[in-house]
Amino acid sequence: MENLNTQPNPNRVNNLQKPGSVTLSSFLSDISSLIQQTTKPEWIRVEISRIQERRHIYLELVEHNIEGQEIAKCSARIWQGRKQLILDKFHMGAGSTLEAGIQILIRVEASFHPQYGFALTILDIDPTYTLGGMELKLAEIRARLQQENLYWNNQALPNPIDFTRVAVLSPEGAAGLGDFSILASKLETAKLCTFDYFTAVFQGINAPQFILACLNEIDSRQNMALDGGYDALVIIRGGGAATDLAWLNDYVLAASICTLNLPVFTGIGHQQDNTILDEVAHTRFDTPSKVIGYISNQIRESALLARHNWETINLLSRQSLTETEQRLQTACDWLSSKMRNQVHLASISIQADLSIINSKVRDNLHLAKTTLATSSSTLRMGAENQVYMAKNSYTTSYRTVLSLSQEKTNSLYHELYVYKQTIGNLSRHSITIIQSHIQAFLNTIEQQTYNNIDVIRHQIQNYIEIILGLGPQETLKRGYVLAWKDNTVVTRASEALKHGALTLEFSDGRVHALHIMEK
Repeated sequence: MENLNTQPNPNRVNNLQKPGSVTLSSFLSDISSLIQQTTKPEWIRVEISRIQERRHIYLELVEHNIEGQEIAKCSARIWQGRKQLILDKFHMGAGSTLEAGIQILIRVEASFHPQYGFALTILDIDPTYTLGGMELKLAEIRARLQQENLYWNNQALPNPIDFTRVAVLSPEGAAGLGDFSILASKLETAKLCTFDYFTAVFQGINAPQFILACLNEIDSRQNMALDGGYDALVIIRGGGAATDLAWLNDYVLAASICTLNLPVFTGIGHQQDNTILDEVAHTRFDTPSKVIGYISNQIRESALLARHNWETINLLSRQSLTETEQRLQTACDWLSSKMRNQVHLASISIQADLSIINSKVRDNLHLAKTTLATSSSTLRMGAENQVYMAKNSYTTSYRTVLSLSQEKTNSLYHELYVYKQTIGNLSRHSITIIQSHIQAFLNTIEQQTYNNIDVIRHQIQNYIEIILGLGPQETLKRGYVLAWKDNTVVTRASEALKHGALTLEFSDGRVHALHIMEK
């Protein structure tokens, strides 16, 4: 049966040892000794990617190439005995504490422990390097923005002449935000200006990303606003170490502010320090309190200017109204006087015209009466003459017809007498036939004679009616008009144009015409 005892057999272990081999601990101890003998403390440039503080401080250090790729990495530590010395030195020189994401210059020594592996022990730190690296990065961002013609874009925007709505971007719970809000709340209470607050992380490796998200939201609201949107964007922070500002020196963040169609006011809170956001902003202020102070003063100055303009407009309006009233009163007085004169002159002219019209009317009435009497007499006499002439013509014609008929009858009787003499020798029968024919012929002649007399009588009667219908009064009833001038009938247009006035006679009266227009 197989031996199930799991205890190692010392004789077997010794048998597995190969001549010339060493243990792991021996090998790593040799490496540790080699490192201690061949290396010495050096100043190195690194970036802190992770830091953890316990009794000791443990760090993870990295290096990136130009493309941002990680090309080196190792662990480091600060032993408790040197921890406070190094931290105080860095804080006094750089104004901040060690944190992930910053570049540092440290003096280290390499060590290797068989159990814990390779690590660097930090012996000293140079805070001036960190500050210099920040300045170098700032200079690179500035040069790039200037080369791309973005650096001055926000500064070229017109300065707001008044503030009614302002966007405020700051870290949550920032000390400067409290100072800013005290005066801002008073302006909001007075309904002079409203403030929309946006918060983001201003420190750490992800700070630019959080700030950029807020900028995009503010820009989106600005583009969608129907009432004009924000008058300005205020970025405030308020206090902190110089290295804390390094997170704001980001190219993408600065370019976003340059292209923002909104004036940006910064109050980061460092008079002696500078960030790229301060440089590209429309206006830079030292502290958040100065930003809100400026806004408050602008609102106050705008209100004073509006009040001054209102008083000026009111004064000018009253002066203009007084001058207008004076000019209007003068014009009314002049117009009233002019109207009285015109009315007086018109009254005199109307009286004169009425006198002339009354005189002409009386003359025309007298002339009309005279003309009417004359015309009526003339018409009556003309009609009587026409009737008399018609009667005479009728009598003459009648007598003529009778005379012609008598002559015709006598002629026929004479011819009959001749016929009688001629046929005296004819037989009685023939005579009877001939007499019969003669009697019929005589009857026919007599009837034709009577018929001719009736036709002539009717023609004469028609002639009399036509003659009577052609009289003046009947002609006027058919729509014709008689034109009179000084009791003389005007029969031609050329004669009418020579007279300034004519009297037109209709069937029911006369009208005095003052003007005649030629077609």
